[in-house]
Amino acid sequence: MGRLGDTVGDWARSHKTLCLIISACVLIVGLILIIAGAFLTGLNGGEWSAKNETFNEFNERQRWNLLNSTKIKSRLVARA
Repeated sequence: MGRLGDTVGDWARSHKTLCLIISACVLIVGLILIIAGAFLTGLNGGEWSAKNETFNEFNERQRWNLLNSTKIKSRLVARA
């Protein structure tokens, strides 16, 4: 029984260590995705710049964003 207890103890310790490593990696990846999403959102919602797009493209993008946000809001209201 002593050898079995040692084996199970070793397995439990290695399982705990593996779970800690995986959870730390998932936490880091999650934080990176949140920061990247915030950065990309900040890039998309700014003012019009002639260097990046024409005024018509800017208007179309703003219209598209407004339509999508309106659709999402209407879906949320319909579900409630």
